[in-house]
Amino acid sequence: MQVECWLWRYRDAASGLLCETERPLTEAEVAGYAEAERIPGSMTLRQVDEEEDTTPDVFRTGRAPLDD
Repeated sequence: MQVECWLWRYRDAASGLLCETERPLTEAEVAGYAEAERIPGSMTLRQVDEEEDTTPDVFRTGRAPLDD
């Protein structure tokens, strides 16, 4: 399965400056960015397993693994 990834423009909450993402992100990954909008012409496709969860929760950092 392939998902669309884009470079995005968003408003930095701390500084109020208009910024761009450094790498293409899916719509789910960029959901937390204020006023995010796609940069036209920047779409790429990312290959993912059909069972892979592409929501932002997959990309947690700094947390201990959950015990089963």
